[in-house]
Formats: sequence, C-alpha cells, structure tokens
Amino acid sequence: MIGGVLVAGLLCEIILRAKVQMENEGVLSAQLDTGLKIPSDRNVTLIHLIRFSAQPSIIYELRPNLSVFFLGQACTTNSIGFRSPEPADGDGGRRIVGIGDSVMFGWGVSDEQTYLAVLEEELDHRLGPLGGTVINTAVPGYNAVMEVETLEHRGLRFRPDVVIMNFVGNDLYLPNFIRSKKKVFDLGRSHFVDFLRRSTGVGWHKSDWTQLRLAGVESVPPEESTGFGRSLNPDDVPPQYRDMVGWPAYSRTMTRLAEMSREHGFEVIWLSTAPGMGASKKRAMAIARDLGFTVVDAGPSLDEYMNLHDIQSFIGSALTISATDPHPSALSHKIIAAVLLEHFGPGGTDVS
Repeated sequence: MIGGVLVAGLLCEIILRAKVQMENEGVLSAQLDTGLKIPSDRNVTLIHLIRFSAQPSIIYELRPNLSVFFLGQACTTNSIGFRSPEPADGDGGRRIVGIGDSVMFGWGVSDEQTYLAVLEEELDHRLGPLGGTVINTAVPGYNAVMEVETLEHRGLRFRPDVVIMNFVGNDLYLPNFIRSKKKVFDLGRSHFVDFLRRSTGVGWHKSDWTQLRLAGVESVPPEESTGFGRSLNPDDVPPQYRDMVGWPAYSRTMTRLAEMSREHGFEVIWLSTAPGMGASKKRAMAIARDLGFTVVDAGPSLDEYMNLHDIQSFIGSALTISATDPHPSALSHKIIAAVLLEHFGPGGTDVS
C-alpha cells in the first residue's frame, strides 16, 4: 500500500515536471529568442507581433511595419510599431494618444474597427482637420506601468493634447507569459508538493503572503485577476518586475502620469471599457478622480445595450469576439467610441 502511494506520487511528480517544461516554453524570453518569422500566409499569433523593447520597464513592444492577419483580422503597424496610420508632423487639430492593452489594441477586430480608429473617423467626419489625430500605442498584455512607460519613452514625441488610458483589471499584473522559468530537474524541490501546498494553502509562510499582497493578488477577486495568469505563486513574477505589479505600483504610475500631464500640458482621460462595477474598477476609478483625471466609463452604455437586447451574459454575446473570449467585438468598440465622442463633442455614433 505504501509502495503504491509512493509510485502514484512519483507519477504525479513526473507529470507535473513535464507540465512545467511545457509552461517554460511559453515564457516570453523562450519564444522571442527563437526568432519567429512571419508565415507565408501572414496569419500570425501574438508572439509574431512583438519583440523585446530597449526599455526594461516596457519589456516588449509591437514590431514595426507589419501587415498581417491576427485572429483572422487585418492588423498593421506603422514604422514606429503602433497600430495606427503613420502620424504626420503637420497634422492639425488635437493630438490624442491612447495607452492601453489588448482591449484598446483591438484584440480580435480589424484595424478600422478599434474604438480609437472609430473615434478618429467620427471626429474627422464632424470636425474635419480640427477633429484630431489619434495614435494607438496599446499593446496586448501591457499593465499600467508598461503603458505609462510607453507614453513617456515613445508617445510624448507626438506632443499629445489628450491621453486616453484604458483601464482593465489586469492593469495590476504582468502578462501571464512574463514569468520566471522554473527548474524542471531540481531534485531539491518537489513540484507535486508545491501543487498540494498551493491547492490547500497548507505550508504557506508569512513571507509568501507578504509577496502576494505586494503583487495585489489578495485584494482582487479571482475573477478579476486574469492578467496574472490566475496564479497565487509569487515566484511567477520575475524579481526584476515585482515592483511593477499590485496597487502600490498602480498608484505610483498613475501619480507619475499626473505629473507628466502637468509637465507637458495634456489632459488625461481614464477610460473603463468593461460593463458593471467590480472592486478593482471602483478602486482604480477613485485613484483617477483623486488625481484630477477625467473619468469616462463605457460600462453603463454596454449595460444599457445588454438590457435593451435582453443579453444575460456579456461573454459570448454580440459584444464579445467569441463565446469564450471576453475581448470586445466590433460592436462594443463602436459603443465605446460613441461614449468617448461625447467627451469631444455633441452626439454619438449609431449603435442600434
């Protein structure tokens, strides 16, 4: 009986080590180091779209001059590596720079369907040259620190009059593919025992929970912690990035954004693009208001659309790109653009 238990434990250990090896292959550094080339049919995955950034706190960025199909949708980047047309120095009107992650980037929708592209088109239609130029600097997976760093090192060159920051729950975390590689063949550590500890909570030391609090995990409901890979293991955050996650990091970077807005004379619009009012959204919104940012919430408009069309669940509805992927569909992007448009001028777009 004891022998059977030992054999079962050994098999579990082998299975978990094989799983760790597979997870290591998904770590960003392991994938980018392979030097992936764009396939001949130009249908790509996220790893084809990105490269390492020269700025350590940005970590990675979009590759420039792309013309590909991502999730079946046309996706292009300009010579700077942003999903926007090439900005011209002589453009008149307002300069609007967007910083965000996959939602603002337009995960699962085509270039012209992103809410920033729709906003620019509507502003141009209504106001002509005075409408403004909109530059989308968003990159899938970015958290708040990476977004503000992108603005500082790459976005200020556009001399923005307005900066739109798109808040989502994973602004508090690192993308789940940025994590430390784990040692597969470390005989001094049992991955099976680690699995049992994480599953039961038995054996966690005070220092473990301290690191979790620093990462902001304890204070956020599990359903809102998508960007952290839903992991409660502090070792998943590489040491050099631990000061980029959690509420303290979010507050610091928002304060830095406020300082930059005063230094460079631009307005900050803090934008939520999610329905409802979760704990993270409420807390982040309060921070934005305290810093004097303009708060724009597209949530009520999305909620209203759901009520009018008797939609019970946001995910899997016409408002998301699929039954399993909660990223906004082209329809949601149109609704978000209409909400933003109200800030820049009267009226909105037809989303009926």
